[in-house]
Amino acid sequence: MSTLVDKAPIGLALFDRAQRVVGVNEALAAINGLPAPAHIGRTHASLLPDVDGSVQTALDHVLRTGCSLIEQEAHGRTPAAPDRDRWWSVSYYPVRVGEEIIGVGAVCE
Repeated sequence: MSTLVDKAPIGLALFDRAQRVVGVNEALAAINGLPAPAHIGRTHASLLPDVDGSVQTALDHVLRTGCSLIEQEAHGRTPAAPDRDRWWSVSYYPVRVGEEIIGVGAVCE
């Protein structure tokens, strides 16, 4: 299963309840311009300070309400293209064990 996730042609991430990155696939690491291991244990804001606050707002919303957000726009600059504004479509969803929300999954394109 990890090969399926790692090689998917779309960015995937998992955040814990403290909004720290638990995992990213190769596509998201490339989108961000940072090696996958550099993401682990860090918040989105600490990784990509030049990306707008919409990611933080979406993570907060999903953790607070348990509701998914589909095709939300995010924009900013990343190490992959530090001199260029970029835009992404990101969907966020709660990750649950039973009824408990243990984190947020994100799909980025």
